[in-house]
Amino acid sequence: MEKRQINLFPLLEQAAEYFTQEQQEKMFKQIGLEKRKQYVSEWSEITAKIRVEYEKGTSPENLDVTQLAKQWNEFVNKLTFEDPEIAKAAQRYYKENPEIGEKLRIDKQLSEYIKRLLCHTVKFIFILTEKVVSICIATTFSF
Repeated sequence: MEKRQINLFPLLEQAAEYFTQEQQEKMFKQIGLEKRKQYVSEWSEITAKIRVEYEKGTSPENLDVTQLAKQWNEFVNKLTFEDPEIAKAAQRYYKENPEIGEKLRIDKQLSEYIKRLLCHTVKFIFILTEKVVSICIATTFSF
């Protein structure tokens, strides 16, 4: 597996126009440099592992790859401080700037695979909690 560090935070800093001042302070000033490095490292490792599974053709229903999707989503939640407005702004940023996905090494195909993984994860959680759900709702970044 190729290990390459993704410099995520400068990309987000370039997206300042998409986030309110309060959101920017939350995202950049409340996270120290060491925590930023940790997040970037986690992001890189999880994304690389998911890419390997995608390239192998692993089914989104595979429990190991579903666990990776959960870890990936936990990282997204950390990065957005579990704030739905930050998540919406980030989605808009990535949607309006598709080249960012390529810089993050998450092309359209991998993004769709991650969405399917998260969708399966959400379905699985609903089954475990005995809720009947006719659609899958998965919040992820669209590239």
